[in-house]
Formats: sequence, structure tokens, C-alpha cells
Amino acid sequence: MAVAPARAVGRFFSKNWQEIAATVAIPSIIWVANDMDVGKVALERLRNWLGIG
Repeated sequence: MAVAPARAVGRFFSKNWQEIAATVAIPSIIWVANDMDVGKVALERLRNWLGIG
């Protein structure tokens, strides 16, 4: 039985999208946020919201 490569890739991504997001997308978002100093602003807002800062 032969399966079209596009269908096999589509099936793989549909079954494993959470793992793909956890290993690729989320670290990439964190890396970009750190590179743009978004993390510092978010951490400061979190501290203020919690009343720590």
C-alpha cells in the first residue's frame, strides 16, 4: 500500500501538533521575546500585578 507523501506529512502533523509546538514554536517565541526585551517588560508587569515589585 502506497501513501502519498503529502498525506503522510499531514497526518503526522495533525497527530503530533502539540509535541511540535512544544519543541519548535514555543521555544522560538521565547527566543524572539527575549531578543526584543519583551520578557523584561512582562516580568515587570507580573511583579507589579502580584505586588512583589
